[in-house]
Order: sequence, then structure tokens, then C-alpha cells
Amino acid sequence: MWRSILWGRSLLQKGLRWRAGNGQQIRTFKDPWLSRPFSFRPISMDPGEDIRVEYFINKDLHYWDFQKLNEFFLDLDKELICSIPVGFQEKDDCLSGILTKQGLTLIKVGIKRQWMQSVKRLAQTQKLNNNCGYLSGT
Repeated sequence: MWRSILWGRSLLQKGLRWRAGNGQQIRTFKDPWLSRPFSFRPISMDPGEDIRVEYFINKDLHYWDFQKLNEFFLDLDKELICSIPVGFQEKDDCLSGILTKQGLTLIKVGIKRQWMQSVKRLAQTQKLNNNCGYLSGT
């Protein structure tokens, strides 16, 4: 039972994306937060540091700090980042489901994929066992 719960938790985490608020919780290069299917992460090279999204927000202007964005990101990433509104309120970052064009959450798609992988593994195991004589009774 615990394995099922942990599997579900892992699958749920894969189907979630961060919505930027104050940027304090989002690891810029490791967490999914951009509107880029399927990774939802920047394509720019990860500098290997644990930089939070808040680093790129100019708190005085309540907008993105272009100088810092230029230092770390490719144009494709900067365009996506600048499309995310940075409000005047100190709203916390939050997790939300990722939607496909059809309106289905990727969580449902992930469950289906995981189920299909389980079926394939079971079929391969059955085939292997059958080839070894386990199912034939020998």
C-alpha cells in the first residue's frame, strides 16, 4: 500500500508546475515553472547554483530585472519569463496542475503512461518466464 501511495505522490509531483509569486520557493533551473511543455524548465544552461526565481525580480520596480535575466538566460527563456506577471503583492509561489490543450491534466496522462509501462513490464516478465519454462510447468 505504501508503495502505491509513494508512486502516486511521485506521479502527482511530475504533473505539477510552479506559479511564480514572490519567487522564493522556485529553484530557477530545477523546478518546472515556465510555460514550456514538456519540461516547463529553462533551456538555458544551468549554472549549477541554487538560484531562486526571486533573484531575477526587481522588488523596487515590481518587474523582472533585465540585467540579471540577460546574464543567465537565452532569448527564448527571457521571452517566457517576461510574459509572467510580477505583481505588487508579496504573493507566495504555489503549485498547480499542468493542462494540455485538450484540458486534460498531465497527471491523467502520466497515470495512463505509468499503467502502460507496468503492463509492458508484466508482459515482458511473462514472456521471460514462459521462455524459461516457468509457465509451461517444466
